Amino acid sequence: MYGFGYDKVHGDYKVATGFHNVSYGDSFLVNVKMFSLNSDSWTNHSESGVLGNKSGVFVNGKLHWANRICCRSGWDIIFVDLADGAWGEVEQPYYG
Repeated sequence: MYGFGYDKVHGDYKVATGFHNVSYGDSFLVNVKMFSLNSDSWTNHSESGVLGNKSGVFVNGKLHWANRICCRSGWDIIFVDLADGAWGEVEQPYYG
C-alpha cells in the first residue's frame, strides 16, 4: 500500500508506504512508514490487518485504503491521518 497527501495542519507533504511485517497465525502486523518532506525523515507506524497492493485515496487530510481486517468477513475502509499518524476505520452503512 502507498499514498501521498498534504498535511495542512503542519504545511507538509507526506508519503505513506506499508507492507506486511510479521504473521501471527491468522493475523498480521502491517508496518507503515510515513515520510515528511519538511523534516526529510521517515517515521514508523503499525496497524493490524491485511492490506492490498493499492494506492491510497486522499480525502480531508487522510489517506484511505480498502482493507481486509483479520478474522472478519468482507472489506473495510481504513485511514491514516497525515497530521498525527492516527489510524481509524470508516463506519460502513448498513447494506442488508
